[in-house]
Amino acid sequence: MSRNVVCRGCGWASWPVSRAWAERRVAEFNRFFDDASPETQESYGGRSSLDSYRCLRCDGTAFRPMLPEDHIPDLVTISTVVCDELADDPPEAH
Repeated sequence: MSRNVVCRGCGWASWPVSRAWAERRVAEFNRFFDDASPETQESYGGRSSLDSYRCLRCDGTAFRPMLPEDHIPDLVTISTVVCDELADDPPEAH
């Protein structure tokens, strides 16, 4: 079974992560961003927030498990979404 989820609003597939995992990534990026040169900051466009962990297509926040009948190829997702109940957090880097 796929670890991906499907947005209930538009059907877009994403990779589910826990809110705690997403909050750590946001804090990590914001520390990097705040310490970066103005040129680097400009290239990123701003600080991060949990808002970036919503459906890329419709900004949705409700998801369900991806099913075979969705006919979505596995491993096609490029975005992560907060979905605690279906989260599949990647391992922490050490």
